[in-house]
Amino acid sequence: MTEIIWGETPKKRQRKEEKYSTPVVTLCAIEKVGAGRKISFNKAAQELLGIQGEDKILFGFTAEGNRVFLKKSFIEKSVKLTQTCTLSDKKTYESIVKCFNFNIEQENELDILPVEGQGYFELSPISDLTKTISESQKVSENLEFQTTDLGVVEEVEENATEIQNTLSPIVEEGEKVIPLYERIHGKKNPIYEAGIDPISSVEESELISEGEDSSTDLEEESEVEEEDAW
Repeated sequence: MTEIIWGETPKKRQRKEEKYSTPVVTLCAIEKVGAGRKISFNKAAQELLGIQGEDKILFGFTAEGNRVFLKKSFIEKSVKLTQTCTLSDKKTYESIVKCFNFNIEQENELDILPVEGQGYFELSPISDLTKTISESQKVSENLEFQTTDLGVVEEVEENATEIQNTLSPIVEEGEKVIPLYERIHGKKNPIYEAGIDPISSVEESELISEGEDSSTDLEEESEVEEEDAW
């Protein structure tokens, strides 16, 4: 019986595919006037920062405004994340855009880099290395998907070996050799049961045939000689 859910509309949830396996912060493109300034963190970034939905983070800038830093924080100035680890903060978004001279009409991505000996991280425009790692992993996943199961090959080889052993079995020393006819039909060859050697029988029949031909030739020669004598 078909399951029916009354009073609710069906919800389709599509699993989000991670673009990068390395920690990355994304500034979403502003497609229209008045759109929100959304900043998101991928799964690897969440693990690196030790954050989850509704945690708080804090951005920091150098006095010159040319470097951006980030860390998990609980102080009053911290920004609270949504349940999906995103945030919409116009002031922070525009400060990052100004720092790196980003084009807000397109998506901008930044690597999250550890600062040696410190508990915070620095943001930097995504590098070619990060893109290369991502592409390499996609190629690796495709190759893994297309790999042939070697178990099938082994099964074919086993079947071939079994057939070969049936036709030409390996005979141990002292083991009785069973003729091919008997192995296939499950009984002895009737020719052997009658005590007839197939090979010698063929040779004997050929000799008889040749003898008959020879006697016929001799009779014809004697008749020719008699006619000549007359």
